[in-house]
Amino acid sequence: MPHRLRKEWFRTQDGNGKWQWSRNFDCMTSTFDSISSSAAFTFIRSSSSLESLATLQICDANEVDASQTLTNYPINTHVLQSLVEFSAQDFSSKYAWFLKQTDTMKQSRQIKAMLTINRDELFQNSLLLLQDMYPEEFCSPMEMKIDGEDAIDAGGVQREWYMIFTQTLFESDNGLFVMTSEGTQEYYFNPNSLHDFGPDHVTAFRSVGRFLARALLDGQTIPANFCSAFYKLLLGLPMSLDDMNFFDHTVYKCMVHIRDNESIDNLALTFSVTEPSGPEIAIVDLIPGGRNIDVTNANKHIYLDYLTRHLLLQRVSVQYEHLIQGFYEVL
Repeated sequence: MPHRLRKEWFRTQDGNGKWQWSRNFDCMTSTFDSISSSAAFTFIRSSSSLESLATLQICDANEVDASQTLTNYPINTHVLQSLVEFSAQDFSSKYAWFLKQTDTMKQSRQIKAMLTINRDELFQNSLLLLQDMYPEEFCSPMEMKIDGEDAIDAGGVQREWYMIFTQTLFESDNGLFVMTSEGTQEYYFNPNSLHDFGPDHVTAFRSVGRFLARALLDGQTIPANFCSAFYKLLLGLPMSLDDMNFFDHTVYKCMVHIRDNESIDNLALTFSVTEPSGPEIAIVDLIPGGRNIDVTNANKHIYLDYLTRHLLLQRVSVQYEHLIQGFYEVL
């Protein structure tokens, strides 16, 4: 995530003591082309349990209770105030605090997670091992072994596994992630993963969530170059049209053109999009009956809002829900 976006959103209390998300526009002035007034949205999970799947409800950012975690657990007011104060510190201080917390999590575990990897089938083998981990192993110290090799894991085998597995995650043939736009080398959920990976794509995303959390827990630096929208989803931060600039700059410029031009009738747009669905190309309505509703100058802001929500979250909500399920099982 670009460093200037790390403090874009922060928690504040309104006059009634309710915690809400507020936006720091000052940190964005050199990034966005005066798009700072665009509507922001976020989401609410229908369940606080990570054992069951939740329905993601997309809503305006100002409607969300910012005193809850991404998994719907309430945060104590004292803890919230401490977090707000802590967020003002420099990155080095926050990183040192995080390392201390993760080290404490691992030291409190009495068992060690043992993973034996088949190098020839490392991608699928790793997904299955992560899927089959017991809850008591999620935060335990982990020791890696590569099948048929005599290397003792003093840290080197684990680092190699993190590096190679991360690289395979982004291979197009594996079908879990796609490059957001040409030349960026940044990745996002593949909305067509059911077709490209297969029917087990949801369990694969849950395994990837556990993998990313374990990388943080083990202090591993991995070559995972996700786009900023991915990190915002992982943290439960609001998003807006502005985030399209980092997701797909070409699409972003087209959306800005629609927003800034008075006459768009000649574009013949409707409240729908055309995109891959399995092996076919399908028309997806952004709102009920959207393919029969024309985009006009009067409703174009509504169209852009629904289009942004669809591109950044709705079409990948299944993939996202399973990934955060795995991620927060560990952290």
